[in-house]
Amino acid sequence: TISRDYIDKHFVQMSESQREQYWMAEQPFVTDCFRLEDKAPGLLYDVALYSKAVLLQMGRDFKEGMTVAEKKRALSSIRVNWQQVREKMPASGCAIEFVVYEKQGENHIGALVLNKKALSPVFVEIESLEKLKSLEIDNGITLATAVSSTKHEDKDALYQCPLLPELIWNEQLLKAIGESDKVYFAPDGLFHQLAVEYLVPDTLRTKSIYRLTSTRLLVEDSKKVRTDKMLMCGGVDYAVGQNSPSAPGNDEQAYTIMSAKGMALYYLNGSKAEIDSIEVLRHNKADLTLRADSATESILRSLLGKYHLVLISTHGYFAEAATMGTDIRPASTDTQLSQSCLFLAGAEANMRNRQFDMSMPDGILSARELATMDLSNVDLVSLSACQSGLGYVTTDGVFGLQRGLKTAGVKAVIASLWEVDDQATITLMTNLYRNLQNGKSLHEAFTAARSTLEKTVVQKTYPRKGVADLVVTKEYNLPRFYDAFILIDGIE
Repeated sequence: TISRDYIDKHFVQMSESQREQYWMAEQPFVTDCFRLEDKAPGLLYDVALYSKAVLLQMGRDFKEGMTVAEKKRALSSIRVNWQQVREKMPASGCAIEFVVYEKQGENHIGALVLNKKALSPVFVEIESLEKLKSLEIDNGITLATAVSSTKHEDKDALYQCPLLPELIWNEQLLKAIGESDKVYFAPDGLFHQLAVEYLVPDTLRTKSIYRLTSTRLLVEDSKKVRTDKMLMCGGVDYAVGQNSPSAPGNDEQAYTIMSAKGMALYYLNGSKAEIDSIEVLRHNKADLTLRADSATESILRSLLGKYHLVLISTHGYFAEAATMGTDIRPASTDTQLSQSCLFLAGAEANMRNRQFDMSMPDGILSARELATMDLSNVDLVSLSACQSGLGYVTTDGVFGLQRGLKTAGVKAVIASLWEVDDQATITLMTNLYRNLQNGKSLHEAFTAARSTLEKTVVQKTYPRKGVADLVVTKEYNLPRFYDAFILIDGIE
C-alpha cells in the first residue's frame, strides 16, 4: 500500500532512470514475498500484479500538460488486486500468475491460481528452474538446450515431449483449475521463452488458454479487435540508403551494436508474398502497404499509431535471445532493449556506411524506440519476423520487442519464438486475417489459423526440360511450423 501510494504520487514526475532506481530498491521485497508460497497466496497474487504493472510504467512517457485525472488513469494498473480480477473474470474462468522465486538457494517456479469459483487464490509449486531446464526431452537433449537451439528438430522434440505437459501443468495445478473452460496465464522466467499454452495435457486441450502479460488485464474493458484499417510492411529493400531528415530520439546504441555485427540482410521473397496475399484478401481502400524502399523507419514510425491492425514482415534480430539473466539492470543504461530490433528499408546500406550520422533514421527499429511511442490506438501488431517474441529474460521480465510494444500501449501482439518458415507463415497469417474478417474473435481467429496450418499440405511443381516435372510436397504437421508463433493479450 505504501509503495502504491508513492508511485501514484511521484511516478509521473520521475525520469525513467529514477523510476528504475526506485524499482531496484523495491524488487528484493517482491522476491522475498514469494518465499511465503502457500502461507499468503492472496498477498502474493497482488504483489505479482503490482510488480508487472510497475515494470510496464518504467519507460512510460507522461506527456506534459496531463491533468491529474489523466495521470491517475495512466497509473490505474498498479491499483488492481486479486478481488477485482476475480470479479471481472468470466464465470468459467481461471487466472494464473506464474512467478519465479528463490527457495533454499535455488530458483523455483510457482503458480498463483485464482479460480472464479474459489474464495481466494491458491499457491502451487511447479518445480525448481534448474531441474526443469535439465530435463532430458530427447536423446540427451535437455529442455534448456532445446529452448536455445536454432535447430527445428530440437523444437519438434521439445513440443512433442510427453513429460513436459505433466511437469508444468501438474496434478495440483490441474486441481486448482478445476472445471474452468477459460484459462488465463501470465508467464515468468523461462516460460517467456516457452509456449506452455501448447504444452498441455489432454485434460486441458478442450479449454481456451490465453497468454497475458498480466492477468490484471481481465479487469480492463476489452473490446473487439477493429479490422477497418490495416498497415502492412514487407518486401523491404535493405540495400537502398535513405536521405530522411534527422529523427529525435533515434536509438544510436542500436545502430552501434548492429553495425558492428557485419550482418547481411537478404531480400525476403516470402515477406512480399505474405503482404501481397493479405492485401488481396482484405481489398480495403483504407489499408496502406509499405514495401521496398518505402518501408522506411521514418515512415513506419509516423504511421504506426494510426492503424488498428499492423503487420510487419521483415528480418528480426535479438543478440542474446537464448540468454537467461539473473541480474537487475536499469533499462535506461542497459543495452538489451537496443538489441531487440526489426530491420527496415536502408538498414544494411546504413550499417555498412562508416560515415553514417547516427542521429539520422537508420532503418533499425529497436524495442527502445517502440517503447517511447504512443500506440494506444493499435489493437494488434503481428511481427512476422524471426525470434520477434524473444528477449533478454531477467527477474524483471522480457526486454524485447513485445515489452516495447506493450509499454507503447499496443493491446495485443503476435510474435515468433524461433526462425520461421516462409510458406508456413504466409498460410498462418492469411488464415488469421481471413478469420478476423469473418467476425471471429482474435483468440478464435489465431487458434483456428494454427489448426488450419497443422493440416495444410502444399504442392509445388517445378517444370524441367526434357524430363518429368518435379513435384514437391510439403506438410506443416510439425511443431516447428504450427507452434512458432504466440499470441499475447488476445482477449476480447
